[in-house]
Amino acid sequence: MLPEIDYSKDPQNVSPYCYDIFGDEIYRGDTVYCGDEGMMCDPGADNFDSGNQIMSLLVQQLGTRYILEQLGYEKRVIE
Repeated sequence: MLPEIDYSKDPQNVSPYCYDIFGDEIYRGDTVYCGDEGMMCDPGADNFDSGNQIMSLLVQQLGTRYILEQLGYEKRVIE
């Protein structure tokens, strides 16, 4: 015999706790990152996707050159 399903934990019956800066729904128990800009959901499966919203925000706010410098890349001129 199959166990009884607990419909009280059905995500369709739960209202979001709040929303992140991109408008994504945040539920109790979700992982978020908080900073000066506000709260952002954990990227989840988009963790290695260069096109995710968080990476776009970082490039807009900081610029690609600054990010490369902070990651330890050295700027060189090819002669």
